Amino acid sequence: MAAQAELVIAPVDIRDAVCQDLLVRYEEDIAARMKPGFELAKAAPPGPHDFDPPEGIFYLCRVAGEAVACGGLRTIGAGIGEIRRMYVVPEARGAGIGRELLSVLEQAARERQLHIVRLDTAEELDEAQRLYKRAGFEEIPDYNGNIFAARWYEKRLK
Repeated sequence: MAAQAELVIAPVDIRDAVCQDLLVRYEEDIAARMKPGFELAKAAPPGPHDFDPPEGIFYLCRVAGEAVACGGLRTIGAGIGEIRRMYVVPEARGAGIGRELLSVLEQAARERQLHIVRLDTAEELDEAQRLYKRAGFEEIPDYNGNIFAARWYEKRLK
């Protein structure tokens, strides 16, 4: 992956084949890091149309044309959005892609008049927890019943 290649973050239909391939990789990566018994389908999964505009949106990130990250935003209540399926491939981590994607997702929430954004993450995903805390997310109680999550976060958008 070229270190100087431009990052392109663009909306995509989550059902797009490239996006689906990246989500398979996401599931495999997460499952390898989690305790035995992890099933993505039981991790408070989004509905099949939750990322469809206008209530939601899903992004694919590319560097030098290669899909390296993805993430989506869905509306879960009046003025409340949730970030789901945020993933950066291991070989692209540490380059600020997650931070840029998170910023784009927050802006998408503002455009949808969402004033609070929530997300959850597993205990094993230390780097995700650090990213969210640095971005201003604060830990909150369980809001979605995700049996595989250990941390729940919320950010009030300005």
